[in-house]
Amino acid sequence: MKLSKSMKSIAFFFLLSFTLFYSAAQSSRPMVTDISAQASDQYIEITWKLPSPDTLQNADALLLYRGRQAFSSGSQLTIDTQLATLSTDETSFIDTTCGFYNWYYTIAVRYNDDTIYDLIIPTVNATVYAAGVTSVTDPFVTSIQNQDSEVISTSQGTIREKPLPYLHLFQDDEPLSATIEATTLEEASQFGINSITKQKVKPYIFADDTDENARGDEYTLFYIIETFFSRGEWASAEVELKKFLQTYKSDYITARAQIYTGQALFFQEKYRDALNCFMQAEKIYPALDAISRRWIQYSLDYFKLPDNS
Repeated sequence: MKLSKSMKSIAFFFLLSFTLFYSAAQSSRPMVTDISAQASDQYIEITWKLPSPDTLQNADALLLYRGRQAFSSGSQLTIDTQLATLSTDETSFIDTTCGFYNWYYTIAVRYNDDTIYDLIIPTVNATVYAAGVTSVTDPFVTSIQNQDSEVISTSQGTIREKPLPYLHLFQDDEPLSATIEATTLEEASQFGINSITKQKVKPYIFADDTDENARGDEYTLFYIIETFFSRGEWASAEVELKKFLQTYKSDYITARAQIYTGQALFFQEKYRDALNCFMQAEKIYPALDAISRRWIQYSLDYFKLPDNS
């Protein structure tokens, strides 16, 4: 089963209400915000908001990266994942070399001395769900893909040496790549200080897991939620959910169990581990991204935030 329209509407309401975007935009760090990737039938358009001009005084370029896995660490920013070099006043880019694959994007800032500010925060300067076109019929795209080694210049910057995209034989079989690094979370947590009030977060239970007449894996998950999770026995819920996830389940059940595991960790203040669970859930079952992304943002909000209540 998938989320009903009413549940999706509620989820998106919370997603839009509780974000890091505002706080990140107000920070003094040279980081773009509100990054988004929208696919058409021929290309993917990436858009973002620039930081304040003061933060870009010593910067000479924006570096756009593209990968088959979600970006969560600066170590993923390599020559293989770099797509284009853009001027520091650009706020959009058209990816015409995306082929039929699904892609994730992120943007880093390069300084005049060639150093790179490579802090990656999902949903702020890195997309957390994949974008992919449905068809590629543009002759310009075809001509680019047939070239062996040539630098293509466009009005929106310089794309790195071809060929692009790199060969990939399996379309969507990778697990989520690197988990969020401790140093990244440490710095990311500063975005919330003095600008985000701790939200009174309540546990979320899927309607599917309230049916006592469920069978098989559905009933096992119902039992765990009813016996431990709904009673706030977070440590026990974590243990039982991890056992539950040790064997193969359908993607929908696995994603729900990952979200429950993340919540159990979240309410034990294990925000880093919780964040990894929510990101895994988004990767496994993108149809639940409204829920998983909300909890991703909760985890970032709460990571070492002062108690403003």
